[in-house]
Amino acid sequence: MKYLFTLPQIARILGLSRHAIYKWVKNGNLQAFQPSKNAAWKVTRQDLIKHMTEYNIPLSLLDAGKKRILIVDDDENYVKSIVRAL
Repeated sequence: MKYLFTLPQIARILGLSRHAIYKWVKNGNLQAFQPSKNAAWKVTRQDLIKHMTEYNIPLSLLDAGKKRILIVDDDENYVKSIVRAL
């Protein structure tokens, strides 16, 4: 389970732009910190969950995890070769 997120990671999870997430941080809507002066902004899982709950964003987006692909074909060898390639 991931405990620290960068702003681009949050943007990817929520399907938003990095700029939108950065504005949340700058406006004080989302708590974030920079470990050092030029480091990327970080958000703790706890703060992200708090923000998502406050703004009614589904928490299921956090743990969406792996994507699944359904491969259907009548040639079993073809299906096996695609599975191996993936």
